[in-house]
Amino acid sequence: MSGYSVPGVTTQGYDVADGSGVAKFTFVKFTAEGVVGTCTAATDKACGVAMLSVTDANRDRGEGVPVLIDGIAEMEVGTGGIAFGDEVTTDSAGKAVVAATGNRILGQCHRGASAGQRGAVLLNIPGSIKP
Repeated sequence: MSGYSVPGVTTQGYDVADGSGVAKFTFVKFTAEGVVGTCTAATDKACGVAMLSVTDANRDRGEGVPVLIDGIAEMEVGTGGIAFGDEVTTDSAGKAVVAATGNRILGQCHRGASAGQRGAVLLNIPGSIKP
């Protein structure tokens, strides 16, 4: 896939790692050059947010995933929810959660949401470790 740009939005297309699939509006990381999979730890270096869900079957048909790499991302929210201004990291399913000490800060919440809902996060990719 090739990248494209819309004012205020920067995306890049990537292949999806074998056997991983990715869910829409979750953090993804590089698993190889040009290949992404879901972030699974709060210390992962995310490369962006998946803009579409891609299953193994989609991947087998040659479909990739557009990844938002800059700007404000719609995000699935994990346990505990996020509130405006919170520093955000990923949980084990790539969902946005509040960053704790030692976690990688991947962005700042711009629209809060409860767990299981969608919020908005200003991305800070690849982020820095929260002291």
